Amino acid sequence: MKDLNSENYVTLAGFIPDEELADHYNLCDVFAVPSKGEGFGIVYLEALACGKPTIGGNQDGAIDALCNGELGVLVDPDDLTEISTVITEILQKTYPLPILYQPETLRQTVIEIYGFEQFKQNLAQLLSTQFS
Repeated sequence: MKDLNSENYVTLAGFIPDEELADHYNLCDVFAVPSKGEGFGIVYLEALACGKPTIGGNQDGAIDALCNGELGVLVDPDDLTEISTVITEILQKTYPLPILYQPETLRQTVIEIYGFEQFKQNLAQLLSTQFS
């Protein structure tokens, strides 16, 4: 990071205990995990629930968690130029996805789609079709 002079702008926190996660999400301006091997990606939902603009990879579980790009930005994890451009645009509030700049809307939407009430409804529906 010193080669990029980014040590004053980027924090690589390492392991964070569960009880401190929300505090760390709330410290960030953008949450970015442009991976290629993330499962479903609960981390994306946690960041969204904290109202944070979120970036995920376009080759893994981020696709589902970010609702095909409706809740966050999907990038090619191998394209560093694309990743840096998207981060810059989000920080400058020029990326053309208005929900990124509406923290309460992000939070409410992720709860509506993935919250416990929706989970119970989905499970009940699956069980009723499975055992009918």
